[in-house]
Amino acid sequence: MRLKRRCCSVRHYKQTADCCNRTVTGALESVRFTLDQLQKLRADDKYDLLWNYIQRMVTELDLNEIKLPRYIRRPARYEQNSHTAHHFDSSKDYYRVQYFTFLDCVINHISHRFEQRGMIMYANMESIVKTALDRHDFSALLNEVANCYDDFQKSRLETQLKMLPDICPGSRSVTEAVHQFRQKAKEVRLLFDEVERLFTFLLVVPASSATAERSFSALKRLKSYLRTTMSQERLNHVTVLHVHKERLDTVNTDKLTAEFVSRNDYRRSVFGQITCQHV
Repeated sequence: MRLKRRCCSVRHYKQTADCCNRTVTGALESVRFTLDQLQKLRADDKYDLLWNYIQRMVTELDLNEIKLPRYIRRPARYEQNSHTAHHFDSSKDYYRVQYFTFLDCVINHISHRFEQRGMIMYANMESIVKTALDRHDFSALLNEVANCYDDFQKSRLETQLKMLPDICPGSRSVTEAVHQFRQKAKEVRLLFDEVERLFTFLLVVPASSATAERSFSALKRLKSYLRTTMSQERLNHVTVLHVHKERLDTVNTDKLTAEFVSRNDYRRSVFGQITCQHV
């Protein structure tokens, strides 16, 4: 069991390291590409191809013929203006509506999830750094970010970004620029305080509220009706352990158990002497 947990932790560490090299700008480009492909599927010829394929599979696998669902007539009191509900003549026409409704639902949910103002502004901050590294004009992007966040001094940030290629030579991405900037002396970083603030925003500002919402969802499982007397300090500790399960799996529980029991005489009298083999 411990070996399995360690393997999962190593796999999670590799996935996390790989995610650090990804950007919100690239994620938004992938989303737009996905939406374009879904929009292309939203056509009658694409549905005809899918329907023909399904019919061919039904014939090859000797399945039951696709039929219309049983028509249920609505009560007269629910009918308005004496118009009856539409009745499809064939199963192909019925499932055509289901096909387009499904695609519309997927497209709308993806657009609503990723095309938020926070995601767009996050991508603009990344684009400012990449544009400055390429020595191109970034004034339009800087105006949008400065209007959204009042934490920056626009004139100082613009001046410092123009010198960014000299501070981080050879960098072509935000990750490389941040890595080089961290290696500079503290006095040098103080000279470029606005750039450091921009990098801090890129590293700590969440692109969405998913992390916070996930933490609040965990409270329902941690502080139940059986744990209403839990103190705030203990709740904070338990929440941190619950959220960071992967790091918790790497902790040596034998060492923690031995330290817990050795804290007072009562615990030693109840649990006895605990020997830690993997300290």
